[in-house]
Amino acid sequence: MRKNSRAITVAIIMLILFSGTVLFISGCANKPAQDAGKEKVMYHCPMHPTYTSDRPGDCPICGMKLVKMEKAREEPA
Repeated sequence: MRKNSRAITVAIIMLILFSGTVLFISGCANKPAQDAGKEKVMYHCPMHPTYTSDRPGDCPICGMKLVKMEKAREEPA
């Protein structure tokens, strides 16, 4: 009887861990959909415009401060 209760306890713990993992992964997968309405701010290095980042900081190549990228403006024809 003791082996049987130990196996049931292990199975319940594994089920809880599996369920938590699935819920965590599904919550992470839905995060970008929640931010779909927000405009994402991007930053770039003035000396290395090909380097971009989604947060402010310093350029890893030259150490300069990253600057906010401006939206491309569409001029009427």
